[in-house]
Amino acid sequence: MKQKQRATIFLKIGTILLGISALALGLCWLLDMANRDAVAHPKSAYLSYLF
Repeated sequence: MKQKQRATIFLKIGTILLGISALALGLCWLLDMANRDAVAHPKSAYLSYLF
């Protein structure tokens, strides 16, 4: 029983860490894409003032 509980906790922690890292990478990618769009289209660049 203890071995199954340890494996479940390990899988939960692994899933949470993978989710956090995917979220962080996605956020960085989104900000990078917004910055590139702001440089390409300066008249409609509203996010360029935030970052």
